Amino acid sequence: MIRFLSIFVMLVQLVIIYFWIFDWTKLVTTIGLSFWGGAIILGVTFYYFGKGKMKRLILFTTLITIFFAAVAIFIELATSSMP
Repeated sequence: MIRFLSIFVMLVQLVIIYFWIFDWTKLVTTIGLSFWGGAIILGVTFYYFGKGKMKRLILFTTLITIFFAAVAIFIELATSSMP
């Protein structure tokens, strides 16, 4: 069961990365941000319960999702401070 849920979370994270690159406006909605935060929280949770290769994959996708979230926050701060 954990394996299935881990694969599902990784797929959600990959979809989030796809939307971040190609259509970021869908991520800045309430639902998009909820999925983004939920995927990160579930990814970290499943990392602690994972085993072997699955654990490494979930860590990789979660770290990429966190990286894109940090970049998005930085871009938002930079553009909001412009006159």
